[in-house]
Amino acid sequence: MTSLQQNWYRKLLSYFPIFLITITLIVFLLSFIMFNKASREEAAKANGISTRFIMEDLDRSTHAIEMTC
Repeated sequence: MTSLQQNWYRKLLSYFPIFLITITLIVFLLSFIMFNKASREEAAKANGISTRFIMEDLDRSTHAIEMTC
């Protein structure tokens, strides 16, 4: 191999750690965004379930009060 080819390979290899770090950061950020989205969706489901339970309980209580009066 000539000196020019060796320099080219060395330059390419010198950027390889930067490339790996960049790819790692992108993968980490994408997984964090996906986890955050899933957490928000699960929180919304839990809020809906608890709201429905409270509404049904309030309705039963109101109905029981109406029946006793």
